[in-house]
Amino acid sequence: MEALNALGPQTPVLLYKPQGTEQNEETVSLLPANFTLGLETVAQRQFMLQFGTDRMVCLGSTHGTNQYHLTW
Repeated sequence: MEALNALGPQTPVLLYKPQGTEQNEETVSLLPANFTLGLETVAQRQFMLQFGTDRMVCLGSTHGTNQYHLTW
């Protein structure tokens, strides 16, 4: 974990809460028994900054919705 944190803004780890740890301001809605790991690549972060808003993120997928079952 320390090696990933050493990457600074390039780290893919957004949130990490091991099971059994107490809540803090980032994990206030999680129980101590919850394990949480949030990952985001640099490209995903760039898309979020470009297309996201401060209130909402919408994701969509059209996997297999055409007659050829192509993934877009």
